[in-house]
Amino acid sequence: MDVTRENFSAAVDTLEALLPTAEFVAIDEEMTGIMLDKSTAPHAGDTLETRYQKMKRVTHEFNLIQVGMCLYHREEGKLVARPFNFYVLPDAKSACARLTMHVSTAEFHKTNGLNFNTWLCQGIPFLSSAEFDALESKLDDDADEAAPASRIELTRPADKQFVANALASIAAWLPGSSEGEGGMYELVLPECNAFLRKALFELLQQQYPELTAESRALPEAPEWKKQLVIVRLSEEERAARKAERRAAKLEKLRERAGFLRVWRLLTAARKPIVGHNLTYDLLFLMSHFHRSPLPSTLAECKATLHELFPLVWDTKLVAMQSGRYADTMLAKLHEALVSSAGVSAVPLAAGFESYEGAERCHEAGYDAYLTGVAHAALVQLGHATAERCNLCYMMRSLSILNLDPAGEDPSTESGLVLHLSFNLLTTTADLMALMQPLVKSATLWAAAGMPAVPAAAAAAAAAAAVPVDPADSPATAPRAAPPPPAVSIRWIDDHSAFAVLPEGVVMGASEMRLINDQGSSLGMRAQTFGQWRQGQVDLEAPGAGRQGQVDLVAQAAAAPAAAARAPLAVEGAVTLSQAPSQAPPPDLREVISASKLAKSPLGRSLKETAEQGASRGAKRSRADASPAAASSDGEAPRRLLRSGSASKIP
Repeated sequence: MDVTRENFSAAVDTLEALLPTAEFVAIDEEMTGIMLDKSTAPHAGDTLETRYQKMKRVTHEFNLIQVGMCLYHREEGKLVARPFNFYVLPDAKSACARLTMHVSTAEFHKTNGLNFNTWLCQGIPFLSSAEFDALESKLDDDADEAAPASRIELTRPADKQFVANALASIAAWLPGSSEGEGGMYELVLPECNAFLRKALFELLQQQYPELTAESRALPEAPEWKKQLVIVRLSEEERAARKAERRAAKLEKLRERAGFLRVWRLLTAARKPIVGHNLTYDLLFLMSHFHRSPLPSTLAECKATLHELFPLVWDTKLVAMQSGRYADTMLAKLHEALVSSAGVSAVPLAAGFESYEGAERCHEAGYDAYLTGVAHAALVQLGHATAERCNLCYMMRSLSILNLDPAGEDPSTESGLVLHLSFNLLTTTADLMALMQPLVKSATLWAAAGMPAVPAAAAAAAAAAAVPVDPADSPATAPRAAPPPPAVSIRWIDDHSAFAVLPEGVVMGASEMRLINDQGSSLGMRAQTFGQWRQGQVDLEAPGAGRQGQVDLVAQAAAAPAAAARAPLAVEGAVTLSQAPSQAPPPDLREVISASKLAKSPLGRSLKETAEQGASRGAKRSRADASPAAASSDGEAPRRLLRSGSASKIP
């Protein structure tokens, strides 16, 4: 159901009647943009606080076009959907009256059939809740009766004469002003400009406090043509007149507030909220209808959001964590889920059939409908488990946003994640050559049921093993170990990356020292993801300041080897090996050099990189490396450039 200014009143009455009995509400929005410039683009090295500050800037700059809400009710044991597609446009006098749109976003919406005329001509006005409350509190402050901050001083003789004549006419009118029916007479003063009306208001308050002065248009005059009217009222009549005027002002204010009524109904209902990649959806709703600016910190924002919406489900996050769906774009995920065995259909209720058989992707009401159907299927298939409630997907991040202020923000990865920082020109192959032998060692020794040891010890043990002829002793012949799972390298910038280790591989203090010792050839320092994140949080803390950041960076750059040798407290440390190595570790600088020289594609790539090194700088970005892109088996790494766009992932 499309909802515009014309049918808003009837639609919101329907929504108000349906909302209390809804099982959950799915939401989606269409905006005028989600990236100001590169400084607000999502970055792999963002902490959640940094990402929130970027998103906060975006929500304050751009506007909402559509808000989609789909209510789901259980009727006769089956879910039924009722979608609403609201076109919203800020009130012309509101704090967010300016419209800002990115050109690429306009192209995107035009391609997907958005009706800009409907939005601009029939959009439902709105005020934020904070703005509405502030304006409502001023309704009792009658502008006509308010004490002036400073008195007007008349200087022109004509103005002085006009005011003197008006006061004289009031003095002549007063003796008979109480003789009329109901004790009320009105005196209409001659026309004048707003400046003189204000001067007369001040003098009347001072000389005739028992009189009521109103600036209003006469019945036969246009609305804009105001005249000053003097009225003498009893106390009861004065109170009734004031209440009547306040009610009229409140009605006009509510018309301006428009969609705020829907927001207040939604937050008061406290129903489970479902969205797809919905962090921006929640922040736009909050900044446009709750209060602006958004809270200064992520912690404050979480607390406010959790109070407004205690239960939130992100279908993208749930689908990704289930591990069952290769494509989690909304349309593809919906298609995969509704075709799954055992998933019940969700029909559209009578009066809401406009999406029946239609495909209107990137219309907010339609996407909210798809999102709700996807959520119902994920629940039915057992993927929407309690521990995934209130968790939100964050684009290009290794962290998951937990909206519950009492909970931790978990990692997207089940395996251990290391943060690697280095000074020298480094390639994916360099990092793989450093990390993969350790993972291989850990995997081989774990498969044998023995404590894992560094790579050198594993290599020495393998070299000392006596080959056994399978024909002589088939039962006891050693089987070839499966290849170890590859390390995944996810680049942050030219001098730092994340290394995601396979699940089950844990690095203890000795392994971390080995990585740092061998990585010294790259000027590299390794630390766990938790340690890196805590360091970033410390830098972002109030009072940390620029000097703290400079000191830490200089410290890491000047003495990577010393920092690497320091004992590291690893989160949940389950040490792979406490036993001493049986052979000295290989010099990985030779391994890296051999890798560079032996593989001609890699050599060419490194040569090109060196020639372009002066102009690359921090502008070059790299995509996450997959085992296919660069592995320890010697395949040349493919450099995948990360896209610079920040469009919302469906």
